[in-house]
Amino acid sequence: MSLSRTASLPNPLRFLLLVAALLLPGLASADTQDVTAASRSVVRVALVATDGESAYFVGHGSGVVVAPGKVLTNAHVVELTRNEPNIAIGIIPPEGKKSYGGRLIAFSPGNDLALIAYDASANLPVATFFSGGPTDGQQVTAIGYPGSVDRAQGMNLEDIIHPMSPVRTSGSISGGRASKQFDTVLHTAPLASGNSG
Repeated sequence: MSLSRTASLPNPLRFLLLVAALLLPGLASADTQDVTAASRSVVRVALVATDGESAYFVGHGSGVVVAPGKVLTNAHVVELTRNEPNIAIGIIPPEGKKSYGGRLIAFSPGNDLALIAYDASANLPVATFFSGGPTDGQQVTAIGYPGSVDRAQGMNLEDIIHPMSPVRTSGSISGGRASKQFDTVLHTAPLASGNSG
């Protein structure tokens, strides 16, 4: 049984599925190397609160490196940092041994998008985007960090802040629809909170 899901821009973390589709060349299906290359640009965006002595995991989402030192994520992922000075943003890449502190530099709640700056010397791979539109039947891959997988693996804060590969789920585009506010892509790739973009 295949599940039909709606991915739309803007919508909570729905942009990452479309980003995954756009990262791939305009072929009917992407090969494994394309998906692997796209995965290197997807990061975990973690929120951690500190009380001066201890750190507490607040939440997380996925983001994509769109320029040197810049990550695009959903506004709702980092919204708490706007009013809570004790909450820090962490950028955790899929590879390596380091995580990086982030700083919110642009916030658009109407589009549910936010831009985060981090140390550009980290040299994380920048995503490349396919300029064409997705077509019916085209294979798509959702790439990100679903919280349900973290919980199922019994991960704690120390586990989450270490680099690890994102989860990939595949499906196909079953249709596209235009509306007055944004275009919608219907697809069958399984999603969960944290990678639903």
